[in-house]
Amino acid sequence: MRPAAKILLFAVLVAGVSGTLKIECGTSTVGGRSRMPDLLIRHPSSQYKTFCGPTPPQLETWQSEEPCDDGLLFVTPGDAAERSTTENEADVEGPAIFRSNGDLVWTQDGWGRTRDLKVQSVGDRSYMTFWHDESSRHDGGGSYVVLDQSYEMVKELRPVGKISSRPVELKLTSDGTAIILMHNATKIHTPFGSLQNGWINDAIIQEIDMTSNELIFEWRASQHFNVTMSQAATENKGRTPETAFDFFHATGIDLDQKGDYVISSRNMCNAVALRRGRGNVLWVLGGSLNSFEDASGGEAAAMISSQGIQWYGDSTLLLLDSGHVPDIEGWPGRRSNARTIHINTTTNMAALMRTYSTPAAGTSRHSKGTVQRLPNGNVFVGWSDDDPLAAAYTEYSEDGRLLCAARFREASVASAKFWKTTSGGGGRVVSKYSWTGTPAAQPVIVVRPKEGALYVSWNGDTQTTAWLLRSNNTERGDGSLGARCVVDRAGFETRIPIPRDVGEVIEIMGVDDRGRTLVRSELIWSEGASGTCTIAVVAATSVSGTALSVEAGAAGSRAECGCIGVLSKDSEAVVEEAAGG
Repeated sequence: MRPAAKILLFAVLVAGVSGTLKIECGTSTVGGRSRMPDLLIRHPSSQYKTFCGPTPPQLETWQSEEPCDDGLLFVTPGDAAERSTTENEADVEGPAIFRSNGDLVWTQDGWGRTRDLKVQSVGDRSYMTFWHDESSRHDGGGSYVVLDQSYEMVKELRPVGKISSRPVELKLTSDGTAIILMHNATKIHTPFGSLQNGWINDAIIQEIDMTSNELIFEWRASQHFNVTMSQAATENKGRTPETAFDFFHATGIDLDQKGDYVISSRNMCNAVALRRGRGNVLWVLGGSLNSFEDASGGEAAAMISSQGIQWYGDSTLLLLDSGHVPDIEGWPGRRSNARTIHINTTTNMAALMRTYSTPAAGTSRHSKGTVQRLPNGNVFVGWSDDDPLAAAYTEYSEDGRLLCAARFREASVASAKFWKTTSGGGGRVVSKYSWTGTPAAQPVIVVRPKEGALYVSWNGDTQTTAWLLRSNNTERGDGSLGARCVVDRAGFETRIPIPRDVGEVIEIMGVDDRGRTLVRSELIWSEGASGTCTIAVVAATSVSGTALSVEAGAAGSRAECGCIGVLSKDSEAVVEEAAGG
């Protein structure tokens, strides 16, 4: 259900601290001290007029012969993002949503490092979740955030107890709990390698009550698996928390048809089922502890490095095998692939049903990735990539035919800042979900009088399909408004031409594909003939007609950017035309 308070304001800047206000239409040069949000200061240039961020990456399509699932692409920066130490530069990249044609839908920085971006449903509500850490140190801080469809945070989740964790995955359940899979540097007294006592990165599951934040259950891999059975190398590992031996390396978690945990392990090369609430191991697929007879000549259990996991139906496991264990020096690896495996726990038989291979032959060094069975039955694989500025994905039909393949690439130096990275630490990961965004934040509109146009964008909106400019042809303030210009939405930002014979009163409306009004402005006055454009929101109202109180926005901006803030409902400003337009 849409919030009632979805309004569209024609945005102008209000006075700075000094009280002096001079705004050049479309360039936003302001006298007085700047109080614009940090975002506007950090990104002085952009391909957009209404969004002061660097150029988003471009989608490079390899194959798109048949229609794929119509979901949106969710891109997670991963550990490659770094915190800038240079003043006025981007902190780190934020999570982002794109359409399948590469158009930006939503992005937001200021979260610090982020990962594990996904959409999760609880009952009839959908939420966007991801982990973030605003610290520049990799010290196990941070938290998971849960955003509703208006992009407002409704919950923040942290591990319970004294755990300095490295997050892997968050799963929300219909039972009102949150399951967090993570790693934690832990000292053990079991000898491994040449050490009698040392540090390991233990894999931990915590199930937490979403209402009370109380810990319901905790599981640790070290209490159920011998660290000496790991496939990872122990050399020079375990002497300090920073060099902790990553013996298990959990990569994903899901619930099976009975509600028990199913997790994947990279360095044990297996998938494991655990009794929920008790933690005992129910079965192991792959690795040295394999529980199953393989009905596919060894292919069902032949995992090199499990990177992601999903259970669907009564007996089907969907896995992503990167084909490479990074800690084993000289290991040649094999071509990465996703696979569906039939699991029969009554007969202890496992059978390979289908393999979905990466389109790049020989690719086997993916450090991260995602695998999903989409609502239409297609299989979506986010491969990540060794290239720190790329995120590749493929989509297959259920019978294994490649339908779509693409990757994100930087469009320019500016987009390299969008995804500012170090040379290592993991790559971006892309996944796909159905999502309806109805932002709580207002759209942003920038007027360019000399250009005879205005620009509008609504960060996160997924429903607007067209923008309507309405105007009167009578004396100022009188007469009914009529449609003067209808423009189809053009990606993230839309340019709307202003008719030469526009009346004194203008209104902008956003409509969906059924013609329903989603947002609208109120009483925008235009005085183009006098050489000035006076913009005033006389009464900011919602679509339902309820008067709203709108807080005044911050003043100040960068002249190159053209971004404009939010006007309070009783404010009015005279905007002078820039000499150069």
